[in-house]
Amino acid sequence: ALPAAGGRLFIGPGIFNMSGKYTVNKPLIVEGCGMGVTILQVTSLVNLQHLFALSRSAIFRNLTIKIQTPSSTDYAMNAIRLDLNGGGVSNQFLICENVETLDFDIGLFADGGGIDTEASLIDYVLYRGCRNRIMSAPDIPREPLTAHRCTDVLIDSCYSDNNGDGDHAIYAIRNKRLRVMNSRQVNTPYHGIKAITNPGDAGTLEQWRFEGCRFDTNDTHIVVSITDALVLPQLTMQGITGKTSAPRDSSPAGIWVVAANTAEIEQIDFQDVHLKNMTKSGIVLDVGATAKIRHVTCDNPRLINWGTASAGTYSGIQKNRSEE
Repeated sequence: ALPAAGGRLFIGPGIFNMSGKYTVNKPLIVEGCGMGVTILQVTSLVNLQHLFALSRSAIFRNLTIKIQTPSSTDYAMNAIRLDLNGGGVSNQFLICENVETLDFDIGLFADGGGIDTEASLIDYVLYRGCRNRIMSAPDIPREPLTAHRCTDVLIDSCYSDNNGDGDHAIYAIRNKRLRVMNSRQVNTPYHGIKAITNPGDAGTLEQWRFEGCRFDTNDTHIVVSITDALVLPQLTMQGITGKTSAPRDSSPAGIWVVAANTAEIEQIDFQDVHLKNMTKSGIVLDVGATAKIRHVTCDNPRLINWGTASAGTYSGIQKNRSEE
């Protein structure tokens, strides 16, 4: 058993079968010898739900977590889950570096809870160098990487494969600061990255930045939506490369930015956005009647190989309404 202050678990090379749920209420560090070298293998699915269910800070490094026999049943299983949405201790964090998750409903999950950015119980989330593939089963909500209601989120150099099913490769709700960098999202029937706020959310947002991200065979590559009276001072998309986007009827573009209700986005910078093989618009700014997008810059866009269905119907860059 871990002492009250928590502890460190080092796992050597090999395949380790696991058939139960591990509920941890103390700080925890789990380190292996590398992805594909240290393998934690889930052998029983019934009523497992999550492998690691956490309520305190945790660090996971250098290992693979997989399901031995993937299922098409929705067990709502997370490989690693730090969920404080129902309450808990403040100033927590989740760090996952070089962690691979295979065939769960959700790979990595963190939720700091509350409706106000100043009240989040999770200060910091870092997913770096992780590889995540979700289970293949139609019509079941699943995301390889999830981070909600946290103060600072950094997703760096991660690879997410939705296996042709599920919802979003990266799902982020009302994080005060959000950075997604040098990551690749593929085979997503909905959104490569979905970063939003929800009705009723409050507090202060700072910068959301997406840089060096690659997308392949997704519905919409990036969706950003700010609602109610929240203000996002800076939204940056730099070095974005996307191909083969086929948005569904409700998604108008490869990149879709929404300001709804009385929300405001003060500055949007698109730099070196290259989109290929689109079937709808490239970039759409969708602004509600009382919302505002103050200023937009677009430097060196490249949008090529429009599908025949798009000819004469959709725009490379479309602005529905803004202040400037």
